[in-house]
Amino acid sequence: MMIKSVSVLLIAFLALSMLTSVDSQSTPLVVGFVYNAPPTDFTWNFQLDLARLQLQETFGRDVVRTFYEVSQDDAKIDVAISSLVSRGARLIFVSSNDSKFSLRTVAANYPTVKFVVTSGDGDGDNVNLVQLRNWQCFNLLGTLAGLTSRSGRAGMVVPFRNPDIYRVVNSFYLGAKTANPKFELEVYFTANQNVYAKTRKSVELFQSSGADVVMGYLSDYVYLQEAVDRRMFTFSFPNAFSRVVYGERVLTGCVVDWTNAVTQFVNQTLRGIWSPNYISYYGAAEGGVQLATISSFIADANVVEVKELFQQLKNGTIRCTFSADELQEKGLLPSTVNMTRDYSSNGCTTTYGLFNMDYFFNGIIDHGVISDDKVFSPVYVAENSGPGIALYAVVSATNFCIFLSLLVVYSFRKRVIIAVTNEYFCYCILFGSMVGYSSIYLWIGQPSDATCLLRVWFLSIACVLIFGAIASKTYRIWRLWTNPDIKETKRSGSVIGVFIVVMGFIQVVLLIVLTVVKGYHQENVSDSQLPYDKYYDTCVLEDSGVVILALILTFNGIVVVSCAILAYASKSVSEKYNETTSIVLSIYSIIVSVVVVILLFVNIKTQDPDRQLTFIASGIFIAITCPLFSIFLPKFKVIITEYSGASSPSTGSASHSSHKTSQKLSIHTSS
Repeated sequence: MMIKSVSVLLIAFLALSMLTSVDSQSTPLVVGFVYNAPPTDFTWNFQLDLARLQLQETFGRDVVRTFYEVSQDDAKIDVAISSLVSRGARLIFVSSNDSKFSLRTVAANYPTVKFVVTSGDGDGDNVNLVQLRNWQCFNLLGTLAGLTSRSGRAGMVVPFRNPDIYRVVNSFYLGAKTANPKFELEVYFTANQNVYAKTRKSVELFQSSGADVVMGYLSDYVYLQEAVDRRMFTFSFPNAFSRVVYGERVLTGCVVDWTNAVTQFVNQTLRGIWSPNYISYYGAAEGGVQLATISSFIADANVVEVKELFQQLKNGTIRCTFSADELQEKGLLPSTVNMTRDYSSNGCTTTYGLFNMDYFFNGIIDHGVISDDKVFSPVYVAENSGPGIALYAVVSATNFCIFLSLLVVYSFRKRVIIAVTNEYFCYCILFGSMVGYSSIYLWIGQPSDATCLLRVWFLSIACVLIFGAIASKTYRIWRLWTNPDIKETKRSGSVIGVFIVVMGFIQVVLLIVLTVVKGYHQENVSDSQLPYDKYYDTCVLEDSGVVILALILTFNGIVVVSCAILAYASKSVSEKYNETTSIVLSIYSIIVSVVVVILLFVNIKTQDPDRQLTFIASGIFIAITCPLFSIFLPKFKVIITEYSGASSPSTGSASHSSHKTSQKLSIHTSS
């Protein structure tokens, strides 16, 4: 009876187990992956995605289903995780988390979801951090560099400073020093990932200092391409594709394989035995690092030695490359290192020392962040360039002609041909034109915040002087035409002064605001059309600058439109006033304003200094030269004719009669 009862219980237990197994298999485990870059990058994320694909093949869709999201901003990692959780993810792998607080906060919102971080940092009740023993790989590559380098010098380019960077650089150096005690290593930082120009420049500087081997710890392969192009030797990480792409000068490399680690955590989750373990190390012994094929450039004896070292790593006979005894013997440890805290009694670095390493070994040449001035060459219209010299000559010659025109106007201000138009009107137009032309000088040479703002100031002052004079003249004609009973008026010079002061005050206020908020300032702008080491050194408008500049243009547009309306209202003005040119000039000013606005908006959409200068110089010359010719060319022609005495007696008599009439009219109009 007892045996029968036990048999029944055993059968019931087996049946229950089978039902549970069937039930668990009927609901596949959904595993999510969050990459900090598209998995097509052929670097860290690509290797993790290979493990994801292998996971699906190993377990099948009935047991495990996988999805992935790309989140290139750690601060927005919650969006990617939320998407995966909504699809049923119960286990999520995060390829990198440079901001531990982001993942800590997000993970706490999903306490039933398990997280595994394969790089960076992270902690929490449902977070497991896998730390790749990549220093083993770099120690091996450093050994090979020490055995292979003919100059005994290598360069390493890395993005920024953190414990992971210090570990791999130190380990590479330690391996090289073991193979060649006189080996030298120099390091440049790019300050960020994917700064291709700085990576290329670093390789160039390494070669100029005598290095013939280059190593990188970046999320791109620019250093490999540059090293091969310069006929230097290099190594790949974290996959072997570069050996195929770049050839034999890539001596070898380490391949990161996440398959075992990912499979292990999935199995733990399926069996219900997953538990957080803040740091879980994963290296050659665990199948996390593989050695790529070795180049034919390496001597057979060195190939054998490297393979033996890698086999020892796989066997677990070498687990720590940071032997305290060896480091002290070689004098590599800085005096600030706390031996008790950072190194264990067996001579290896402690978990604390590895995870918080913040120093380079003695002997490593730390160049720091490579400065922009070593890398980039600004693109701007130089003073000694062809366009720069040509514009200097043209603008200087034009301003000299305007200066001579001012002298002519002043010298002949009593002549009717000047007096009837008003000398102050002429002065304003000429001074404004000179200021407008001079603004072109500010577009030549390397810009600064000051020159950027002065461009707007000069053009605005030119508009005040020119448009103010035109507005006052048009207003005066309209007033005389619509009030025929007026016998005398205020001197037009006073009217011009009022218009200029009012317009000037409004525009100066706007310009001061533009200056204070730095709405228009110097900036270095990269462009895909430029070589990697070039950038546009130009002036750019911020949103605030666009608003203020739009207000300035709107104000000037209102003034010009008002002039056009007044000119149209007095279009039938009597020829006796001898000022009808101002009407045509007002209408012309509207056309010029439209042209300038179009050029401005086209200019905003390009950062090319040559195109900017072409637009601006063309607009300024068109806007200023035409009214100058229409106003002063007829006057100077009469002055030259009278001054040279080229008129015949009959013509002179007619001119004398006209002179008297004009004199009378000028007195009547108080010019």
